[in-house]
Amino acid sequence: MIPRYFDAEISAALHKLTSILLDGLTNAFPDSVFVSNVDPACECGYFLSRFLVKVPALKHLRLNFKKYHLEAAEKVLLWLASTATDTSPNHTDSLAALDVSFILLNACVRKTDSRIQKKPSPLPSIFPPPPRLEGLKYLDIGMVTVKESTLFTLYSKFKSTLRTISLHKTTLYYDSGPRGNGLASLCQKLALHGFELTEVKLSYLQQRIGPRHAMVTFKESRNQSVKIWRGGAFSQAVQDITRDIQMSWYSSPDNDEVQSDGSFLTFVLSIIALSSYINHDSQGLDFLTEDDEEDESSDE
Repeated sequence: MIPRYFDAEISAALHKLTSILLDGLTNAFPDSVFVSNVDPACECGYFLSRFLVKVPALKHLRLNFKKYHLEAAEKVLLWLASTATDTSPNHTDSLAALDVSFILLNACVRKTDSRIQKKPSPLPSIFPPPPRLEGLKYLDIGMVTVKESTLFTLYSKFKSTLRTISLHKTTLYYDSGPRGNGLASLCQKLALHGFELTEVKLSYLQQRIGPRHAMVTFKESRNQSVKIWRGGAFSQAVQDITRDIQMSWYSSPDNDEVQSDGSFLTFVLSIIALSSYINHDSQGLDFLTEDDEEDESSDE
């Protein structure tokens, strides 16, 4: 929160920023608030939203939800993807204009506080109107479980300027349905809708459909957990990108059946990929290591 007496100076500086890399986002105190003059709700990401509206000149944005509650992280992405505008009195820049009481993260996540038993709304009720970010070219999303449709909506908002997308330690999830290749589906939708991407970075990804999980690997990559494509014809290269994607399915702990193609080898490979995913934490917060950067393909 920016104190009122510093707001003008700090806001002026923030308006000039073109790159923000938020590598350790957490919805712990003080990013969760309880607002008593609106419907009771646990609004994780409140201050993150207030910060992002103050950086309208961004060209590069990274959101790495390292310690965010699953529902809260997707809620923030849905807010950012929204094009809604709202000039109601609730949407103000200053926290002092609201009757706010702080609550701790454990109350937010466990929802044990009687004040927050209400089912969360699709979009936060007290977030400000989302920023337009009309010059955004690079968008990195990391350490989040998110629906494919949410990512597509988010990318679509910035389609006219967006040139580089990065997904790191991201899980695409679906409530139900047959096993499929969600990442390939997302890439094909982007190509079909005419996205003029020049760089796609994919690293340590997973997919979840109900209780079933899959590790995403790439056949032609030296590090099979990483795929980097650079070029000038994404719509033509997307077929090569999607053909390289492998899905290694494994069962959830409460399901004795191995959800794979029936091959024990596939199951073993999925465990190896999972181990690589976990060990990658020790390499720091950067989305890709130097070795990963060497593992790329290009259509040029």
